[in-house]
Amino acid sequence: MAELDAYILAAMAPYQWAHRLLQTIPGIDQIASALILIEIGDDMTRFGSAERLAAWAALCPGNNESAGKRKSARIGKGNSVIRYIMCECANSAWKTKSSLAAKYRSLMVRKHTKPRSSRLPTR
Repeated sequence: MAELDAYILAAMAPYQWAHRLLQTIPGIDQIASALILIEIGDDMTRFGSAERLAAWAALCPGNNESAGKRKSARIGKGNSVIRYIMCECANSAWKTKSSLAAKYRSLMVRKHTKPRSSRLPTR
């Protein structure tokens, strides 16, 4: 595992600026930053907005409501690898002392559950 981690970090040399910038976000360490860059890349113009990136990763559930009743809001199919990485980063971010963690705790008062992450697919 150490050899694989070293290989991944060595491959981040051309993307050092993006790799370091991602690590400034609470909950994202060196390996998570590298995996995010591997899956998404450093060119965010192909997504157009953060909302489209979240939809591509299937991190935004549907909002199905009719006559005041909430219906099932299943998460659609998307890139399960980036969804797994982002959920793991979010789970570690809420334990830090940051404004992001404070926002998470205020939202979880209404949700009552820990965010679910899918299993990492085998390739």
